[in-house]
Amino acid sequence: MNNKNILLLGITLLVLVSIFSFQVKALDISGQFSSRLGYYEQNNQLVDRERLNLILAESFGLKGGLYLNLETETKLAKISGQNRETTLRLSEAYLDYYTNKIDWRFGKQIISWGSAYQLNPTDYFSPKDMTAIKPFNEKIGVNAIKGIYYGKNRVEVTGVITPFFTSNRISPDYFQKQVKLDSVANTLENLQAGIKITKRGLRGFDLSTSFYHGRDRQPIFRNFSVNPQPPLQMKYPMANHIGLDLVGDLGENDIGFWTELDYSQYEDNNYQGRLQLVTGFAYTFNNNLHLMSQAYHQGGRHQSEEDLQLLVFHLNKPIWQFHSWDANLFYDLINSTYALNPQINYSLTGGAELQLGFTIVQGEKKSNPGYLATLLQDMAYAFLSVSF
Repeated sequence: MNNKNILLLGITLLVLVSIFSFQVKALDISGQFSSRLGYYEQNNQLVDRERLNLILAESFGLKGGLYLNLETETKLAKISGQNRETTLRLSEAYLDYYTNKIDWRFGKQIISWGSAYQLNPTDYFSPKDMTAIKPFNEKIGVNAIKGIYYGKNRVEVTGVITPFFTSNRISPDYFQKQVKLDSVANTLENLQAGIKITKRGLRGFDLSTSFYHGRDRQPIFRNFSVNPQPPLQMKYPMANHIGLDLVGDLGENDIGFWTELDYSQYEDNNYQGRLQLVTGFAYTFNNNLHLMSQAYHQGGRHQSEEDLQLLVFHLNKPIWQFHSWDANLFYDLINSTYALNPQINYSLTGGAELQLGFTIVQGEKKSNPGYLATLLQDMAYAFLSVSF
């Protein structure tokens, strides 16, 4: 049993023992069942995915609390008679402990940094699930210790340490057979750590500065020779990051504004420093139409790795009192490619919701080493979720 499994087992036992050490009536039990069906036109593939989440939560009042999210998922990737894949995992399992100045969280948790829409340069810790039908909305929990210190004048200092590296969850079909991906050992030298200093209420804005040391969650080629011989080696490079995040409202018109950037310097001299930058705004009109627009730039880590420059637009509007529609548009300025993703959100009775949507891609479909390669596919999908 490796160190990661031992820690996961320890967290589970700690949560269960703590829960049953207190009165059962204090335990809050909830959950969600979801069924997701997606059809990909390019390879004529139908993906059927069911997920059941059982959430156990217990509050200790002002002292803290416990949270456990047990997830069971079944997946059928093709309609070809093959068996379903069933996975049982702890999505999250953590202990909260509050003191006068510091809020602590220990265990497996989802950590989200950054204020931009879906594309967050300073979101260092929790990787993406690239196998999901909508990977932007799927994050993976990591084993971590997080502390938030609340200082004077609305200053907050957040520190995070993760002892084990977790990469983006990528489908085996993403890599070609002649590509070999380096593994990352669970050793002290691969420990990841970050700190974020936030000043809130700065003339209507929140300003955060962050520092991070750890590995990229998206791999890159190890060597860049002219005529490489298979198998091609890929790795998760180690880097030091410095980030900035500014978010607030402009004037009296309630126009939301944000800008977020990150600069990374790699320990391996084969890779060049990379800048990621996103700037955007949001506004809600009198008819409740919500508009969001932002521009995103991600530099390549090597001369052979293409830059990524995107324009992103998001629209959302409630309809028929309890329902809504939204649409996302991504435009790739370098490859002259766009992806349109409209969706209807229909609320049913009993905490159920049905989502119907599709994605259309037009233009020059060049491959991209980032997670946008998963998004840029022609597909249609249906999501049904029931909360209890």
